[in-house]
Amino acid sequence: MNEVNLNVRIDTRGLLFILSYMNMLYKLYSTISIANNILIINFFVCWAVFILFQLNFEFREEVYVGRCRILQKNS
Repeated sequence: MNEVNLNVRIDTRGLLFILSYMNMLYKLYSTISIANNILIINFFVCWAVFILFQLNFEFREEVYVGRCRILQKNS
């Protein structure tokens, strides 16, 4: 169970990192010209979404492995 809780903490840290990253991009948004900015924002949004999905997938995989271990201990 401790492993699962640790992974939840890592997952939320990843979310906070992405949110702070998006905040930085928003600040960048006001300094750069709009035409260049749309390309930059699109690239980084795609990158952030990819990382978010990867973190979520790893988290689910770890929860599944943790459940399997618990079931093996009980049986």
